[in-house]
Formats: sequence, structure tokens, C-alpha cells
Amino acid sequence: MTEMDIHNNYEIICADSLKWLEEKEDYSLGSFLTGIPDMNEVQMKLDDYITFLRKCGTLIFKKMSNYP
Repeated sequence: MTEMDIHNNYEIICADSLKWLEEKEDYSLGSFLTGIPDMNEVQMKLDDYITFLRKCGTLIFKKMSNYP
């Protein structure tokens, strides 16, 4: 595999990222990209939104591999 092949190896998944992440094995992902909605986009109160952000961050870091 060439360096060019490695950089072009990706998959686009259109799904609820939290549900998708919950299904993945811990520390199994080499990379991950998502957009986290603003509070006004999800119609949440501040406390609920902070909980939501913490869940997002926890899941992302828990599922990411420590190795490239």
C-alpha cells in the first residue's frame, strides 16, 4: 500500500453519531469526525445540553484508539 492509498482510505457514514459510537468496541477507532449540534439546534436546556456534551466527549475519547 502506498502513502496515497492510506490517505484515501475512508468511509462516510450518515447516522446518529452517538448511537453509532455506542455500538463500537472501546478503543477501536483510528479516526472519527462528527459535528456536535449547538444548544439551540437540539432544543435543550443548559443543564441537559452540558450533559449531552459530556456524553459526546466521553464516547468519542472512549472509542478512539491510542495508536494512529
